[in-house]
Amino acid sequence: MKQAPESFRILLLILMTWILGCSQSTAPGPDAAQSFLPLAVGNRWIYNGSPDKNLDIREIWTVTSMRIISGYPCYTIRMQYTHSDIVNEERFHLDGKRIYVSNDASGNMKLLADFGLEPGETASHKVDGFRTCITLISRTADMCVFVSDAPQIADDETEITFMRGVGITARRSLAWGNGIALLDYRLVFE
Repeated sequence: MKQAPESFRILLLILMTWILGCSQSTAPGPDAAQSFLPLAVGNRWIYNGSPDKNLDIREIWTVTSMRIISGYPCYTIRMQYTHSDIVNEERFHLDGKRIYVSNDASGNMKLLADFGLEPGETASHKVDGFRTCITLISRTADMCVFVSDAPQIADDETEITFMRGVGITARRSLAWGNGIALLDYRLVFE
């Protein structure tokens, strides 16, 4: 029996590797929100940022509690800023493939991410007349990049990057005011 030439076998091996590698789905599972934003009381993220050209700041996010708000389990994240005495709290709700966030006492949640989208698709969510649009820009098995926009507000577009098992790794404003970046934060691995 005649053997295939060495170059043919190498080409076949490369082709099979490429086919098998490309057939793996990057689609997230049914609990993608939890895998891309692992929330548990005590979890902490530290971001270095520069909201303008003259000020470098550090933002520390800490999950302080979990409680039911308007019928939804919500995790409260306390956000401290090292350049001032400002402390904010936001509530995050994970719902399968979606993440919602609220920064007011009403409990109204706006859409922050939808891992069920395909790249280029947009999801829209409306609460009390306020609409938020989330577009999935790109996705790999371990990273998703979204753009958030509230069409009724000028210059509010924000790019948000999630990494599986880590959380939000970057937030960057896509809007510019007077040539100054409004937001650019990166996760610090300490």
